[in-house]
Amino acid sequence: MEYKYRSQLPAILQALVDEIETAARTEIGIIVDRLMAANMQAEMTFLGVAPAAPYGVMEVSKTGNFGPPRLNVRVRGDLSATTFDGYPAPFAMFAHELLHLRRSFVDRVPVVCFVAGKPQANQGPRALGFSCENLERTLEHAVIEPQVRRYVPEQPLRFVTRWETVPSTPFAFSGSVFDALWICLSFWVRSRFLDLDMGNQKRARDRMEQLGLLAVARAYTDHLDRLMGSPDAERAKEQMVAATCSVLGLRREFIGLAYGPYIRPVPVDITVPRDLRPLASAWLTSFVAGGRGPLSVTPGK
Repeated sequence: MEYKYRSQLPAILQALVDEIETAARTEIGIIVDRLMAANMQAEMTFLGVAPAAPYGVMEVSKTGNFGPPRLNVRVRGDLSATTFDGYPAPFAMFAHELLHLRRSFVDRVPVVCFVAGKPQANQGPRALGFSCENLERTLEHAVIEPQVRRYVPEQPLRFVTRWETVPSTPFAFSGSVFDALWICLSFWVRSRFLDLDMGNQKRARDRMEQLGLLAVARAYTDHLDRLMGSPDAERAKEQMVAATCSVLGLRREFIGLAYGPYIRPVPVDITVPRDLRPLASAWLTSFVAGGRGPLSVTPGK
C-alpha cells in the first residue's frame, strides 16, 4: 500500500495490511472514487477480470495460467470515514474491507460466486430477495463484523434488523416461498451474530417462533457458531455453505465456490447435523399443525 495511505492507519491496521499483502504476494491499492454509491468496497481482480466485488468472480481461464491477483479498496472519501448507523468508529469500515481480503488470501476461504436454478440469483442484490451476493454477504459478515472490534475496539456491534418488516404469517409474504424463507433466515443470522441488543434478539425469536422456524434456525446458527471457531477456515466456509444448502433446500452441485480464480461446487463429502432439515418442511409442518392448511411447497433435495 502506498505510504501516503498506509501512514494514515493505526499500527494494528498497518500490520493487517502487511499480513494480507504477504499472503497475496501483491500490494493493496487504494482507489478514490467520489462518485461510487457505497462508502468503501474491497475488490479482487484475476487476469484482468475485475468484478464489482469478490462474489462476482465468474470467469475461469481455460489455461490455468493465472498471474498474481490485484487487490484494491475503493473509497469514496477518507480511510477513517464513518457512518451514523453501522460504522460510527473511525477506521472500522476500512478494517471491515481489509478483513474481506484477509478472508480470501490469508484464511483462503472460497467465495459463493453463483447459484444455479434460482431466478436472478447471479444478478446482484435485490431489496430483500435471494442472490449469490446476499448469500455470500450473509455468511461472511457473520464472521467479519465481530472481528472488526479486534482492530477497532470502539466499534459497537449493533446492526439492527427490522423484524417489524417481516410478516408473522407466510400468507402475508409476497413472492415465492423460497424468497420468504431466505428473508427470515438472513434476518435471523444478522440478529444472532450482528446485533447484541437483547430486545431485538427477543423480537427475532418471537417472530421465528410465530413462523414455525425457530428450532431449525437456532440449530443452523449454533452450527455456524461452532464452525466460526474452526482453525481450518477454508473447510469451515465449505461446511457453512453446505449447511445453508440443507436449510434452504438447495442442491450443493448448483452452488459455485471460487477458490481464487478456480470455481468448484460445494464438496459432496460434507455431512451436516440431522436437525438441519429444510426450513420449508418446518414451515409446512407448523402451519398444517396450526390448522391453516397446507402450502404448496416442495423442499429441495
